[in-house]
Amino acid sequence: MWTAVISTVFAWIIGLFADANIPFNPNGYLMLRVLLPMLVMGAFILSKKKGEN
Repeated sequence: MWTAVISTVFAWIIGLFADANIPFNPNGYLMLRVLLPMLVMGAFILSKKKGEN
């Protein structure tokens, strides 16, 4: 569980820096600080579900 939480926070930080440094108009429109943590947490949830079957 803690691996998923730490990985999600780390993905949020990476997305935050990526949003700030990728020149896209308007700034932050790519929403990587939201998208990356959702993908990471979703991958952890899916891997947990796959292990239950």
